[in-house]
Amino acid sequence: MAYLSSSWKGTGLRAGGDGILSVSKIKPYEGDNHVTDPLGVRFEISADISEVEEGVLECFTTLKEITFEGSPKRLGVSEKARRLLQENDVLIRGKFGSYAERFAKEYGLRFVHSDIKIGRSGNYFENHGSDVITLMFEPDEKPRICQSNFCQGISAGSSGGGDVYLYLPKDFYLTYSNKDIADICWGTCYDSILKNSELGAFLAKAKKKGGYYIVPKKDKEKSDKEKQEKENKEKK
Repeated sequence: MAYLSSSWKGTGLRAGGDGILSVSKIKPYEGDNHVTDPLGVRFEISADISEVEEGVLECFTTLKEITFEGSPKRLGVSEKARRLLQENDVLIRGKFGSYAERFAKEYGLRFVHSDIKIGRSGNYFENHGSDVITLMFEPDEKPRICQSNFCQGISAGSSGGGDVYLYLPKDFYLTYSNKDIADICWGTCYDSILKNSELGAFLAKAKKKGGYYIVPKKDKEKSDKEKQEKENKEKK
């Protein structure tokens, strides 16, 4: 059964469980900060949600981002919701070739690839814990690699755990291979990164598509024009 809970990534809601998320599930949140925060809210849809009924989206009055963890069959969009998506310039997160990318293209929205877990080793209950490496993306920012260690103890810091970040060039996908990325990450995850087929597929598709962040043609033309105007002013 589908249900809603607070997002742990920021202000907003996450659709969990499975099946169809009905309008009745969002009604208790109408007017709540989870869907009206002035700074913007997010809506995350778990991989096992097959459909989100029409009428849910428009309840997120300050919606700024939708994350698709899987590829549902349908996300209902009324005319009111369509205007909301456009006016709020909502960002869509998901994988290449998924419903998320098709949804972004259909409604002329920005699309950024979702984070990818590229490496893992160890065990939380062992002395050195578990290492997890994630490739992370944000629009107009350098992609970064988050190297995390999860271990037992009073705190991650006191037990040697915690996060370490590495930043990559924006166009890393043009020249980097699995091996190049494995070479700069923790050695404990070297083999798992080297053999990660999802990472390999992402690099190939990003190279073909021209990046991990895709903007509608009209927005790209506007951005290119503004960039050119700025360069012309600087030359004067």
